[in-house]
Amino acid sequence: MIAKFEILYLAILIILDLLKNKKYIYNIIIEDKNKILVITNGDQGSTIFTGNEELNIPTPKVDHPKDPTGCGDAYRAGIVYGINKKMTLEKIGELSSELGALKVASFGTQNHTFDDKIKKLL
Repeated sequence: MIAKFEILYLAILIILDLLKNKKYIYNIIIEDKNKILVITNGDQGSTIFTGNEELNIPTPKVDHPKDPTGCGDAYRAGIVYGINKKMTLEKIGELSSELGALKVASFGTQNHTFDDKIKKLL
């Protein structure tokens, strides 16, 4: 009998294999210019794919990273906020990346405050 974690592990291996060829994913998953696919890579930045473009978003430098818990949630919050405010994808990516970096600089999930850089992006 195969355990659930083994099935999940195999699915992850298949996805990672597909990620080696971004153009393949880009062509298969993004069929509509109004859909986006976001791949985050921690301190290596993120990539936003649309029906006709690929945006590479750098990660801001964090001098003293403390806790990655909640970084993905913070990043996604930036995406949701940006879409609701009708921001450009470039600005959405920048905001999302800044929010993730802000989160990693503090312990816990809600122990941070917005700095001037983030306030300007809002």
